[in-house]
Amino acid sequence: MLKVDNNHRDLKIQTKWNKTRLYWLLQFIGWFSLMGIEIFNFTFFINGDFQSSYLYSFGIFPIIGILTTHAYKTFFIPPATFSQGLPKIWSKALLDIVLISLVMVFIARLLSIRGSSSILNMELGQLLSSMGPQLLNIARYVMVWITIYYLYHILMRNTEILEETLVAQLNAQTTELELLKTQLNPSFLFQSLSSIQAMVLLDKDQARDSILKISELLRYSLNYEKNTLVSLREELNELHKYLDLEKIRLGDQLSFTIELRVEFMELRVPTGSLLNLMENAIRYGVETLEDGGEIRLSGEILERKVELRLTYDKNSAIKKMANSSLENLQLRLEKIYGEAASLVFQNNLQNQMNTILSIPNQSQP
Repeated sequence: MLKVDNNHRDLKIQTKWNKTRLYWLLQFIGWFSLMGIEIFNFTFFINGDFQSSYLYSFGIFPIIGILTTHAYKTFFIPPATFSQGLPKIWSKALLDIVLISLVMVFIARLLSIRGSSSILNMELGQLLSSMGPQLLNIARYVMVWITIYYLYHILMRNTEILEETLVAQLNAQTTELELLKTQLNPSFLFQSLSSIQAMVLLDKDQARDSILKISELLRYSLNYEKNTLVSLREELNELHKYLDLEKIRLGDQLSFTIELRVEFMELRVPTGSLLNLMENAIRYGVETLEDGGEIRLSGEILERKVELRLTYDKNSAIKKMANSSLENLQLRLEKIYGEAASLVFQNNLQNQMNTILSIPNQSQP
């Protein structure tokens, strides 16, 4: 753990150092480009010839620009600026352009002690009027600097927000996965994956289809708490996927029959309820018998209630069937229906178990 922490710290230091180097490199390239652009303009377009005085006159601006913008961003642009709304951010950016430009022009004028532009040779009115064009000229470059600087930090802030959102989503998914442990038997997942692994070399298409079914079952299970009730049609669709996967593992040991009429299909049932009951029937029924067994799902629609009955062969030696899936299903039934629903287990004389789920008669809206 200490080694991991040290590596993480070293990575942060290296990243910060790389950002610092890049920042200063861009500072020098950007501001000295200003000098090059102005010398080029005066040499070829304004005066028509090169003068050595250009080097001094325009050479002071890159130095002023580097020092001024660095000092300004250090002391007058706090990180909290980029946590505000975009209107406030860009309003401050506009103010920063004006202030930095004024500071740069003022410093440049103080340093201009040579030639006709020297403040020593100007009256106050002349000085103020001559600063206008210079202010507009410098403001162009400051605007580029501010725009790049602000856009960079806005993008970094958006990236941080995205990372925080992804972390929150990951935490939520982790919580859902913890919930999944109480919904779908982990042994079923392990056994199904083992069966699929053995199948890959024999039948790739069936293996691919099985992987798709198990992923859809997992997704369905993760939504137990989000979708409280689903149509029986949808529940049976997932139940068939589950039985298909178990059929791969158990082969002829598992046989099942679903005897439900069309009018059952739009009835509303707790999400995953039949999956839980079918899993229990296989675990305590079919798997306990040397030759396997049969499972039959049937139902009856009463005036105000619906009874879904799961009948399956079981080993008479097994008396207790308590497990987390059934306990969780009982809790969900109480939460959804209160005392209006029930889950009953009945042994019959043929070493069979009847599991009867009784819920209020509700149809799909």
